[in-house]
Amino acid sequence: MINIRRYNSKLLNKPGVLYCGRGRTIEDLGLGNPFSHKPGIARFRVKTLAESLDCYQAWLHKLLKAYQKQQTRKLEGWERAYLRRVIKLAKDIDDGVVTDLMCFCIDLENYQPDDSKPYKCHTQILYEIALKIQ
Repeated sequence: MINIRRYNSKLLNKPGVLYCGRGRTIEDLGLGNPFSHKPGIARFRVKTLAESLDCYQAWLHKLLKAYQKQQTRKLEGWERAYLRRVIKLAKDIDDGVVTDLMCFCIDLENYQPDDSKPYKCHTQILYEIALKIQ
């Protein structure tokens, strides 16, 4: 389980909290979703929030598959960099270093993946992928 927190600048330096949004440029993806339905600095523009989450999930599964098959050289450089951050996140969650993921979307205490409910935020998908890496 993990907590998903709505962005609060007071939490940025709190131990265990990791900001999972984009940086200020298209190159600074951080752990943000590269797909967005809103104007801004996302790498890819889509039409709806649901589409951005679907695209993000499919893309992360592509990265996970490349990692599991040891075929990461086939990924683009920015994708390999993102995957490295996801692998580090998985380790930090497993080690208890990260207890909260922070984004601008939602607040969820003690989040557990649940396939029966639609995603509301990319951090839910990010956490599920991190669990599959552990």
